[in-house]
Amino acid sequence: MEIRKLVAKDLPVMASILTKIGIKEFKGVIEDAYAGGKGDGAFYGGIVGGLSVALANLEKCQNELFAFIGSLVGKSLEEVEEMPLDELFDIAKALAKSEQFKRFFTTPTK
Repeated sequence: MEIRKLVAKDLPVMASILTKIGIKEFKGVIEDAYAGGKGDGAFYGGIVGGLSVALANLEKCQNELFAFIGSLVGKSLEEVEEMPLDELFDIAKALAKSEQFKRFFTTPTK
C-alpha cells in the first residue's frame, strides 16, 4: 500500500496524536529504564514500558490516529477501523521506516 508524502498540515495532527498518546510519559519510562541498567535489558525494558504507556493512552486518540492513517493511504476512518491488524501494522511499519517520517523527528532538532 502506498503512503502519501507528509505535508505541513500533518504537523499539528501528528503533534496532537503524540501528545495524547503520552510521548512525555513514554520518554520518561525509557529514560528511567536506561538510568536503572545497561545493555539490552535496559533497552527492551524501556521499549516495553514505553509501549505500555502508549497502549494505555491509545483510546484517547484512536479516532484522530485512524483518521490520520486513513489520510495517508486514501481510506476513511471507518475503513481503517475495520482494517485487518496485519495491514494496519504494515502501514505503521512502512511509515516508521520512511525517510520523511524520520525527518519529522530529526529536522526540528537540527
